[in-house]
Amino acid sequence: VIKYDMNYLKEALALVKAKIGADTKEPLTRSFNEQVKGLGSDGKGDRSNYYDFLKSVQEKIEVAINSKLNKHY
Repeated sequence: VIKYDMNYLKEALALVKAKIGADTKEPLTRSFNEQVKGLGSDGKGDRSNYYDFLKSVQEKIEVAINSKLNKHY
């Protein structure tokens, strides 16, 4: 009987989650429904940073689209 050590899977999953969170700029509390870590932390800072990021992306897209529309119309 061959026994496999699967302890590394938990660490590997944590790394994958961190990579996904970094690439998407989305808090892990939102994408993986995890509890907020840290003493006295309620996750509001993560959410507000994420919403600020989304707003800045939307504003950049709006400026790009408006500049293209102004060239043609």
